[in-house]
Amino acid sequence: MHILAAFFDPNGNGFDLTDVGAVVALLLAIGGAFAGVTKWNAKRVADVRTRERAEMEERIKSAVTEATKPIQPYYRNDGGSLRDVADKIDIVIERQAYISDRLDKHLDWHLDKEK
Repeated sequence: MHILAAFFDPNGNGFDLTDVGAVVALLLAIGGAFAGVTKWNAKRVADVRTRERAEMEERIKSAVTEATKPIQPYYRNDGGSLRDVADKIDIVIERQAYISDRLDKHLDWHLDKEK
């Protein structure tokens, strides 16, 4: 306890107004160091985030460019139209319906044969 009392009362004349200055100076020094380190860290993190955002923006731009490139360049609206793809999907759906119908008939034939 004597060490703590000596810290708060360096003059040894009892705790008075002059002793408050040392405590306030110590608290200001600690607070200033903390504020400086916090500001430095915030700037460092902001710089890292800015670089990461720039890299992410480049990746997104390249992905969008790749995903939206023309399907068939120089053909029907510079290849930007998806009509050809839709037509092809319609053909696939029709073919699947045809195969499904034939399979159902085939399975029904086998089931009727077993009865």
